[in-house]
Amino acid sequence: MSTRSKSEIDLARVRIVCDWVQYRNSFRDVLEVRPILSGGPAAGQGLQVPADLGEDEFEIAVDVRRAAGAPVGALTAELLSPDPDGVFLKDWTPGGDGLIWQFSSLSWSALELWEKATGRGYEQALPGGESDARNRAAAVELISELFERWDRLAASAALPDELYIVELGVGNGQQARVFFDTFRELDVRHGKGY
Repeated sequence: MSTRSKSEIDLARVRIVCDWVQYRNSFRDVLEVRPILSGGPAAGQGLQVPADLGEDEFEIAVDVRRAAGAPVGALTAELLSPDPDGVFLKDWTPGGDGLIWQFSSLSWSALELWEKATGRGYEQALPGGESDARNRAAAVELISELFERWDRLAASAALPDELYIVELGVGNGQQARVFFDTFRELDVRHGKGY
């Protein structure tokens, strides 16, 4: 990111991305400032990057699930300061090339060894003994929160015409099945046609 002062940043050119991160406690901060690259690794990976962006253009990514209780304004000001406190482990790369993805791949490839060594299955080791992703009550809670936010956006005519839900992660599709089956059922009851 640029080392320009906050007063020199043209906020009209800042892209805001709102994400709903499934886990309340994740490795990601509530707010992130991420570079938008006009060339380099992004260009070679088929990513759609606007051609008129300079090297110092960025987006602010907000985890809306955790943002309500966070000082988003103060965090944004801190992240846009010339000397943010963040520590970067490596330069930006597409997600699949990042360190966290490599760590995740290693974790999943060694999972069977870990399960044998501990005598417990992966889900048994999680808090509550199961994954929130397969827990129907957790899915109901998550979807209900999502509908509340969408309803508020719809009431102020700020809800987009098209909504997308994307699951990113490893697995066999069972988590997505629980989520989407629950989503469909709750949406019928909710009556909004999301």
